[in-house]
Amino acid sequence: MRTLPAAVLCVATFLSAIALVSAAEGDSLSVGQSMKHNASLVSGQGSFRLGFFTSRPNHTYLGIWYNRIPVRTVVWVANRLRPLPDSTGSLLLRQNGSLVLADAAGTVYWSTDPVPANLSNPVARLLEEGNLVVSGDGPGSYAWQSFTQPTDTLLPGMNIGLNRRTGENYNLTSWKANDDPSPGDFSWVLVVRGVPQPFVVNGTEPLWRGGPWVDERFSGIPQMKSNSMFSYGFTSNSDGIYFRFYQWNTSMVTRITVFPSGVATHLVWDDGRGSWEWAWDSSNDTCDRLDVCGPNAVCEVKTSVPVCSCLQGFQSAQQQQSGRAGVATGAAAVCERKKPLACPGGKDEFVLVSGAKLPDTSQATASKMGFDECRAVCLGNCSCTAFSSGADGSGCITWFGNLTDLRLYSGMGQDLYLRIASDGRKNGKKVIIIIVIPIAFLVVMLPLALCLYKRRRLTGKVSREMQPSVESWHSEDADQASDFDLQLIHFNTLEIATNYFSVQNKLGEGGYGPVYKGKLTNGQYVAIKRLSKDSTQGVEQFKSEVKLVAKLQHTNLVRLLGCCMENEEKILVYEFMGNQSLDKFIFDANRGKLLDWAKRIHIIEGITQGLLYLHKYSRLRVVHRDLKAGNILLDDEWNPKISDFGLARIFTWNDGQENTKRIIGTYGYMPPEYAMKGLFSTKSDVFSFGVLLLEILSGKKNTSIHDFGISRNLPGHAWELWREGRQLELVDPAMGNAVAEHEFSRCVHVALLCVQENPGDRPTMLEIVSMLNSDTTASFPTPGQPAFFLMRRTNEEGNEQEMEHFASSNSVTLTRVEGR
Repeated sequence: MRTLPAAVLCVATFLSAIALVSAAEGDSLSVGQSMKHNASLVSGQGSFRLGFFTSRPNHTYLGIWYNRIPVRTVVWVANRLRPLPDSTGSLLLRQNGSLVLADAAGTVYWSTDPVPANLSNPVARLLEEGNLVVSGDGPGSYAWQSFTQPTDTLLPGMNIGLNRRTGENYNLTSWKANDDPSPGDFSWVLVVRGVPQPFVVNGTEPLWRGGPWVDERFSGIPQMKSNSMFSYGFTSNSDGIYFRFYQWNTSMVTRITVFPSGVATHLVWDDGRGSWEWAWDSSNDTCDRLDVCGPNAVCEVKTSVPVCSCLQGFQSAQQQQSGRAGVATGAAAVCERKKPLACPGGKDEFVLVSGAKLPDTSQATASKMGFDECRAVCLGNCSCTAFSSGADGSGCITWFGNLTDLRLYSGMGQDLYLRIASDGRKNGKKVIIIIVIPIAFLVVMLPLALCLYKRRRLTGKVSREMQPSVESWHSEDADQASDFDLQLIHFNTLEIATNYFSVQNKLGEGGYGPVYKGKLTNGQYVAIKRLSKDSTQGVEQFKSEVKLVAKLQHTNLVRLLGCCMENEEKILVYEFMGNQSLDKFIFDANRGKLLDWAKRIHIIEGITQGLLYLHKYSRLRVVHRDLKAGNILLDDEWNPKISDFGLARIFTWNDGQENTKRIIGTYGYMPPEYAMKGLFSTKSDVFSFGVLLLEILSGKKNTSIHDFGISRNLPGHAWELWREGRQLELVDPAMGNAVAEHEFSRCVHVALLCVQENPGDRPTMLEIVSMLNSDTTASFPTPGQPAFFLMRRTNEEGNEQEMEHFASSNSVTLTRVEGR
């Protein structure tokens, strides 16, 4: 009888062991473990849950949903093509790494087969971003992941588009109904023919077009704009063509979903209201329907009624008969040119269509060039019918043939430049004009000229009194003004220096306007930054940059030679940097070979000295706020010089942090406290320096599409490698093997300290200079997990045409919407 308790204990232990094998615990499944119908996996920090749900009788599915909101919202479904008929299903991870969903009889309803061969010790894990992955021992990408098998929902960090390496297309397909996860009629796809653009299709029939990616959003979704909550990105390179979005606050719940109605919507969960709030969707009015007005016509909503009309220079048959300018309300038009284009041999011109959703780009091309060059390219091709250039001057789209699916927005949209024939009536009256002009001049113009002369004297006097001058800026601090010399250069002098700002002299174009190479009358070459009249940099920012750069004198800061402020022109004249900017080299596989390890260390040291001067040793304490590879210029001797002080802010010595409501800068280099709260300090520049340092070491951009593993960004990837003692895997292949390993490792360690989430955990620039010159890292603090560890980014520069933009604003409008 004494043996009975022992037997019972053995049985209980055996049953417990079975339970441990069959019931999933935590966030992962190991080989041989199964997850039954009443079990689930929960991501590491509890944001998502993987489990079974029943949407209607005899229809059970395996899916992922949000774990922390009261309304069950499913974002991914495994077996949407074949639901389980009962609750006997279980999820099993096999030895070969495949996940299998089967019922009690062993019938397979879904699996991840095939999987890569030689996958050792596979583990299935639900990640915090909602991605179910299968991985094995050792480095490398996931053997399988749910993010590459999307259903109807796009989560932050997911890609929609084309994987050029595998040929896979990642699309969103709606549910059949709100209670039926099986594939519905509508899909959101990224069509890559011509210039990529998203479509909502019903089967193969396109219903809605999102337009090309211009000015940090799709042209046909004017409400889409990055903000302090999330940002949108687009990438086109040799790896793939993708759209994705990111959330800055990891506690926020947000998604983009294609609903059974065929509408794609971006939603944000509002805890206070307990409901999903609308950020934007793909269909707001009749004009959003695909090509509702026909070719060469435009749709515009006026007093809630859509109206179609022909573009300028075009007319329809109805117009020819009636002479009326419009077309029937909501009716498609057949609009033809009033006059054929004069090309070749003649002269055409462009007319501006502002506030537009850009036309269908299936027959368009895109390239990286500024406005003037874009216009010249279109004018030089007789088949080109229109062009558009991004507000930041970084993109050019040219159209060929008819222009379709064009609409106008009120207060939003892009500028489209439509090609039309010049007005022939002007030439037909040339002879009459030549005869009339002398008489008109004598009778009218001479008295008018006298009046204008008197008026100009008066307004000139007022203008001189009102126009700010550099001398007046200097007088604000007269005792410092004598310490620097700044030339005031006339506008016509700069016109001659740049050959009247010709395209051939253009060096590039930034957010505030183009930069030209010029040659002054004394033979000196200069870089001339001409602020765009449409630039957001106003007089105050212009004055800020002039005052800052003129007062800052250091060998690692770009030198301001002079400026011009005449009428509406605002121009800065800098010393010319023969090798242009650092990003032209470190992100280019071929040009990167020009920067060996010795040159890169020299550049790193120069940047640290420049920042140390700004933060500590200059007469002003300056936070740059936009430190990045594109703002590091290189002279002929590869000496780095920090440039672009348009966003810089001056601190008093007692300041800790400042706050701004206007978030300006470049995502990927911004620290979290600035991107999300508008707080900045010298530690903001330290964070940017850490990202830049990792880019110099690796030759990879933080916002790149390289496989960075779980971390999904460059700092996180570097931290993972550093933890495992594999930091040398970061070495840019362009440098070859001639790298001082101890120096490289020290730089990685310092960079990781710079990108800590808490500003207090980041070193000062003085400490950074000391650490970079130290012989050992033994006394260095241990870097923790970097900021934005789970943030996935994309590449701007690559082997083919690549475009990515992240915009910044500090506001977002949400409208309440009911979701499933």
